[in-house]
Amino acid sequence: MSPLVSDVITAVDAADAERARRITRKLAEITQILAATPGLTAVSQGIVDAANELFGAQYAALFDVDRTTHTATVIALSGGPIDTLTPGFRLAADIGAVGLAVRTGTAVVTADVLHDPRIQCPDELRRMLAIAPYRAVLVTPLVARGAVVGALAVCDRRDRPFNADDVALAGAFSDHAVVGFEIARLFDESERRRREAETLASPTRSRRSSWASQRPTIASVTPTPRWRP
Repeated sequence: MSPLVSDVITAVDAADAERARRITRKLAEITQILAATPGLTAVSQGIVDAANELFGAQYAALFDVDRTTHTATVIALSGGPIDTLTPGFRLAADIGAVGLAVRTGTAVVTADVLHDPRIQCPDELRRMLAIAPYRAVLVTPLVARGAVVGALAVCDRRDRPFNADDVALAGAFSDHAVVGFEIARLFDESERRRREAETLASPTRSRRSSWASQRPTIASVTPTPRWRP
């Protein structure tokens, strides 16, 4: 048995072994996406789609976390766009269940995100959550090299409590999904730097090309005949 399968199966009891096998299949799909389209957009969408299917939830969202400000930004969403959770939506440090998970570096689970005293909800966020179709939330941080680099949130109706097995399952999934997440991020960063280098080099190439086009071609110059007496 591979380490990946072993780690996931030990995160749940024997009755959930089939569910654990489903996780490994989904992780394999993410690996395939990474091999075919290594960009962060495709990999992130694969992660949330897999998580949403595994938990049978209404929504799953993946957040990118800024290393300096700890602001969390939605970069992928599964379950369809809703007014309160769309790509590009940002949560400041410590705000919401995601902010709590980022700050503590541990999973956060709540049956009602709107009325959980542990979770900071400014008035604007509270108004958004009041009309949201979900209340139960399970958030697991994505940790790489000891730092929180992202967060995975699974959201569902209020009468859907997430139990200890769900928390363990989400943690095991996130621990392995973050590998693909970071590889895709590094790929995008490498591509961005390559494009920047090409842009900077372009004017130089243009000047060289212009200079070369203005030089006479030796073969085309007609020698001036010498004067002979």
